[in-house]
Amino acid sequence: MTGAAAGSIEQIEIPTPSLRFAARASGSGPLVLCLHGFPDVAQSYDHLHAPLAEAGFRVVAPWMRGYHPSAVPDDGDYSIAALGRDVLELMDALEAPKATLVAYDWGAVAAYMASGLAPERIERIVLSAIPHPRSMNKRPLLLLKAWHFFYFQLPWAAGSVRKRDFALLDRIYRQWSPHWDYPDDELAPVKECFSHPEALAAALGYYRALKRPLIGTRAFREQQKTFGRRIAAPGLMFAGTADLIPPEVYEDSAQYFDAGCEVVRVEDAGHFVHREAPDLFAQRTLQFLTAEG
Repeated sequence: MTGAAAGSIEQIEIPTPSLRFAARASGSGPLVLCLHGFPDVAQSYDHLHAPLAEAGFRVVAPWMRGYHPSAVPDDGDYSIAALGRDVLELMDALEAPKATLVAYDWGAVAAYMASGLAPERIERIVLSAIPHPRSMNKRPLLLLKAWHFFYFQLPWAAGSVRKRDFALLDRIYRQWSPHWDYPDDELAPVKECFSHPEALAAALGYYRALKRPLIGTRAFREQQKTFGRRIAAPGLMFAGTADLIPPEVYEDSAQYFDAGCEVVRVEDAGHFVHREAPDLFAQRTLQFLTAEG
């Protein structure tokens, strides 16, 4: 796990006590751990490597648990608690007592959980696509827009995603980011990942884990309590004005960051704001990471 030159991305393997992770890495210095979501992969952060590595950071973007070429967990655990533990184990394996987290969608879920489990280890946190859990809990009707949360729990969901060269993924991108005219090859890394059936099953497993019998138990309540804790680290949050979740929900989230949280509105951007506005995202993230205090 030696570092690559600034801006030069290499693929590495990171063994942890729970899983073996594959990751894209560059640079050396304080760790910036970039966590992707669905339907997304580690390459979605490629635009961050050069500016952050050249500024003196170690940038590591793992494929999340179960996403090829990372390992699939033998126990099929895709719970929020497991995602949070993955973040801390990755930091341990990378010999980083502290790290900055850049996180999107399910990666943001993992970041919130890791922040609840070990707040002293999170230096700063950059988030998109998922506001703070407390802000989301106040608006349960938002889930009606997230049809995929329910659809992906159906037994035939994996087959429908694979149908017609993953046409459903294109539909998701168009619906979630209606103003993004992405190039034809933009989804190629995502489709390549999901061409491995076990990886697609794993990605959908994140959603299926939400309805397991754990709900209502003491263990579930403890998990949700940790997941919804206030954030000790300074935050930066990106909110696309065309996202499924209105910017006002992200702005409401700022109250749950003890060290403050700046919310950047990105006009006409949708759910994939880190990819729709990569230059702005990289610029503001770098400013945030290098700011005093």
